Amino acid sequence: MPLPSRARLRAALLAVAVLPLTAAGCATAQAPSDDAPSEPPQGGRVASIDAGEPFRLELGATHREDDHTVTFVEVVEDSRCPEGVECVWAGRAQIRVEVDGEPFVLTVPHGPMRDDESQMIEWGKIQVVVTGLEPYPGSESAEAGAPVEAVLITRPSNV
Repeated sequence: MPLPSRARLRAALLAVAVLPLTAAGCATAQAPSDDAPSEPPQGGRVASIDAGEPFRLELGATHREDDHTVTFVEVVEDSRCPEGVECVWAGRAQIRVEVDGEPFVLTVPHGPMRDDESQMIEWGKIQVVVTGLEPYPGSESAEAGAPVEAVLITRPSNV
């Protein structure tokens, strides 16, 4: 069996050394909090939007629809690869929302999802779907300190 050439060995060693550093540079996950608040923070805004239309809900704000409330409680994880950076993994973002006071974790669609992740929940007679999380890491608005907003859709449940 012939031995690998020096150039191949160098390339393999470089890949082994650089790959973990690249992945670590893209991971900016926030640890989930076990003590998620059950009520919106003081001064949380209340938004009212038409059902089925996407809307932005700022962190800590509450959306009312019919007899239901949806509160954007926290960003559980945001390890999405920042703009302008080449990552080996696209990353993911998860948010915690409360629907009528009940906590749920939703995964923002950004590449393939695992079987235990969902971007939609059903609670009573309402569906809540997350379609985005702004600002995107590394974007100009993120650098400028734009407020964190979840892009959500609420609509009547089919059950």
